[in-house]
Amino acid sequence: MCIFLHFCLPHILPKLVYLPLSAFNAHALGALAEVAGPGLDGPLGTILPALLTAMGYTDMVQSLTKKAAETVVTVIDEEGIESLLSELLKGVGDIQASIRQSSAYLIGYLFKTSDLYLVDGAPNVISTLIILLSDSDSATVTIAWEAFV
Repeated sequence: MCIFLHFCLPHILPKLVYLPLSAFNAHALGALAEVAGPGLDGPLGTILPALLTAMGYTDMVQSLTKKAAETVVTVIDEEGIESLLSELLKGVGDIQASIRQSSAYLIGYLFKTSDLYLVDGAPNVISTLIILLSDSDSATVTIAWEAFV
């Protein structure tokens, strides 16, 4: 597995995250996350922006992408949690409402489902989500609120 991740992943990822994301690529990213597990800690900065963008689509790709993003969030280990939170918090500050929504959703999903120690990142996440509660986009406000519940 290490050989695959080290040699093949850098060549495969740019093709899989090319936007607009296809249904096949969204599904492939989810399957890759299941197999690679914590090996995705490094390329999170490549994978998450594409998934956050595609979660805002209004077709079948959206559900496949959401599932893939949830898988990515759940396979990250202690070494990658700081990178993951950094990418998600960057997404919360994006100018596109759909990316803010996707990021807020994944933050909530992470905190609800993860067994990792997340206390160190919690204050920054909480204050960021509180700011989102005054977002100009009502759907973003709703998703930010749901991340707390």
